[in-house]
Amino acid sequence: MRPRHRRPAHTPRRTTRAAPVRPNCRPGRRTWPAPRPGPARSPLTPAPPAPVPCASAPAPPRPGRKSAGARPAPRATLPVMDVRLEPWSDSRLGLLRRINTPLMRRHVGGPETPEQLLVRHRRYLDLPSLGGVVYAVLVDGAEAGSIARHRRGWRGAEVHETGWNVLPEFQGRGVALAAGRAMLAALRAEVAADPSAPGVLHAFPAVDNAPSNALCARLGFTDGGPCDFEYPQRSGRFLRSTDWRLALR
Repeated sequence: MRPRHRRPAHTPRRTTRAAPVRPNCRPGRRTWPAPRPGPARSPLTPAPPAPVPCASAPAPPRPGRKSAGARPAPRATLPVMDVRLEPWSDSRLGLLRRINTPLMRRHVGGPETPEQLLVRHRRYLDLPSLGGVVYAVLVDGAEAGSIARHRRGWRGAEVHETGWNVLPEFQGRGVALAAGRAMLAALRAEVAADPSAPGVLHAFPAVDNAPSNALCARLGFTDGGPCDFEYPQRSGRFLRSTDWRLALR
């Protein structure tokens, strides 16, 4: 009878332990331990109260953003104006006198004498025969200023030149901008119909005339930098001006 082989007493016996079963055990998904069994609740025992969500204070509004419920501030609106341009006529001499004040002409050498003013008035009346025009600017039928454009030589080329005046009581209301746009529309139509007409418009406000320089920028002119501009023509008097340029075609 063969002797039976016995495992040494010091060698531990291998046992197989079953892995715990976890619910919803999928790769990449977080699993939670199963709840521990608690004491059984009888049907007569009331259920525990439901959790109350924690109320948090509203976050402060971010800079530049409106908070919920905030009402936008009312916008300031300017009254609607009827701005029209009328060609200069003999009846506008009174308007020219109202423009001829130290305040209105402080950037162009000061007011003119009565004799010089009459010469300017007659020149305005004759300007259409020279390819230019002076308009009286009317706001709701009232005289508010003037705007002009005419041809002249500038740095070896023929160009259009423009200038404007707005009486103090009408300033700051967008009158000059509306008049400038109306004048540009009429001039562009004339240039489109006449291929021989100059295709460039210049304006020469004084370098320290901030409102007129800002108006040129709003009308689409390009800043050509400072220049010495003779005003009036053939007077020998030069003003430090800004050369603004606008292509008409």
